[in-house]
Amino acid sequence: MFAYGMAAALVVVFLDERRLQRVATTTKLGLVLVAIAVICAGASASMSYLSNLTGVASAIVLVAVVLPSSQHGGVNRLASALEWLPIRFTGTISYSIYLWHLPIIFWLMAHKLTVGESALALPFNVVLVLGIVLPLSALTYYAVERPAMMWRKPSAQVVDGAPHETRVVAPVG
Repeated sequence: MFAYGMAAALVVVFLDERRLQRVATTTKLGLVLVAIAVICAGASASMSYLSNLTGVASAIVLVAVVLPSSQHGGVNRLASALEWLPIRFTGTISYSIYLWHLPIIFWLMAHKLTVGESALALPFNVVLVLGIVLPLSALTYYAVERPAMMWRKPSAQVVDGAPHETRVVAPVG
């Protein structure tokens, strides 16, 4: 997945170097529709292809999110939608999600608690895994990650050529 994100970053840098100022909303909508089509095409593919196609679709959506908008004073509505509190919270606990998701998937599979292993069962399994992983991740974030971040020592940074003391403070909620 990292490689797809890097490819998306390269596309954005390439377009920025070409002085791309604005991208029409219809173009962004088209990119999102292409991403959906890629996922739908992957639904009938094997799981290894589905994983790669999911990476491609994610990169396409990432590009659509970061491209500058052509309307509303340059406000990117898709990027603004990502500021919605539940999505921001998911970003806050994302490291815990990363740590929990595979052990939970393997545990569910070992105990034959998944809906199935076909690509068509994927949406149901995603909901099942999220229903377990999100609460566990929130608990881990508040019980482990956030307290650990509070224990960090302040780090010295250089701001405008002079040392500057900063303190890392965990975001609330």
